[in-house]
Amino acid sequence: MEGLWLDQADAVAQLQGRAAGDVQLEAIGSRMIKDGFVVLPSAIAGTECDTVVSDYQRFIDDLGTEVEQHKDAGGRLLRVVNFHLSSGAAANIGCNPRLMAILDFLLGDEASVYSSLYFEHGSQQPIHRDSPFFETFPRNLFFGVWVALEDISVDAGPLMYVPGGHRFECDPHRIYDAVAACMPAAQRSALINEALEQYYGEVIRASSGVGAPAVVALKKGDVAIWHPQLPHGGSPATDPGLTRRSMVFHCVPSSRQVYQHDVFFAHRGPAPAPRYGFTRVNGRHVALSGATAFQH
Repeated sequence: MEGLWLDQADAVAQLQGRAAGDVQLEAIGSRMIKDGFVVLPSAIAGTECDTVVSDYQRFIDDLGTEVEQHKDAGGRLLRVVNFHLSSGAAANIGCNPRLMAILDFLLGDEASVYSSLYFEHGSQQPIHRDSPFFETFPRNLFFGVWVALEDISVDAGPLMYVPGGHRFECDPHRIYDAVAACMPAAQRSALINEALEQYYGEVIRASSGVGAPAVVALKKGDVAIWHPQLPHGGSPATDPGLTRRSMVFHCVPSSRQVYQHDVFFAHRGPAPAPRYGFTRVNGRHVALSGATAFQH
């Protein structure tokens, strides 16, 4: 497997044959090649979304007063990692058969769920790439899948992305080597963190040359899928009191392991040893890559 077929020089020529007459798949592939982003309207039933929100509320209620430890400076709840491991309804959305079939097509391999994030509020995260935290061998065998669990207001800080921004290069090894040359006595973790800061700065600068971010205010049940190299973030929330209930699933081929930013920047050579195992949901692999927890 040589990375994503979508990134190959003849991707457009491959598209029709890979879609095998499925008009929707052909349209999805075309948008992904061009923009690195596609929206699937009403891909998830509203009742399924409501069940996930109810599961999350029970999760919060069960914490009692402990929940206060998991709020930001503005009193808003932090995002929750791997909520799909605590909510069967969330896992079912991540492993939705049609959604998985689309990911099979985009990956050119059987898709699986690696991890997830539950958002109660908008992240307001600056433009970035997910790549450092989803390193695969070969690189970029990953898609972000964002599911709107309610109608998302433009004032709540919706998802934003840079159309076509998945095409510019940003070499992590070059950045790491340059940082290491200036910090020869530093601890490895300090080197990795500085390389990450340098990488994100370069992504922001390069993205500004591609174009302005597009803001996506989705309806409940809509799903957005983005290319692993697509610059994206959370737009400013003009009304911080509004919720932006949503989940992001990080999906990779079931045959691949995922590694984090230490491997992304510093590792050379073949893939490191596997780091986690799997369970199965709706016949699909779901990685046991960590417990449900707030992301501090």
